[in-house]
Amino acid sequence: MIRKMKETDLPLVMELMQQEDEFWHSMWDINTINKAYKSSDRLSFVYLDNDNIVGSIFASDLGFRAYLSGLIVNKNYRNKRIAKQLVLRVENELKQTNSELIIADVLPHAVSFFEKLGWKSPYAKLMRKKIYE
Repeated sequence: MIRKMKETDLPLVMELMQQEDEFWHSMWDINTINKAYKSSDRLSFVYLDNDNIVGSIFASDLGFRAYLSGLIVNKNYRNKRIAKQLVLRVENELKQTNSELIIADVLPHAVSFFEKLGWKSPYAKLMRKKIYE
């Protein structure tokens, strides 16, 4: 079952993120997760199995485009369409506000997942700069 994320979910969402080595960054903490939650407004969701959080997603509607981040599913629950349901939930929420475009930076092993959902590599090149080294 998908429901809107609550602030009380954040420690469990953080634990879920920390389980994935490539996903979690050492300088992140609960304040990072809280900031993502607050900036996502209505676009943060969790997936529950018997009241246990087994998946989460954050997205932010920036007006001219939206940004998806923080999509994670517990390793024991993968290949059960949970990630797909979370992404589609965000997409449906964005359709209601006439958002035209959603972007995400994804780990290499997740590219095919997004392509199966109709996502394409953008023409524009994604750039990044680490503020802290």
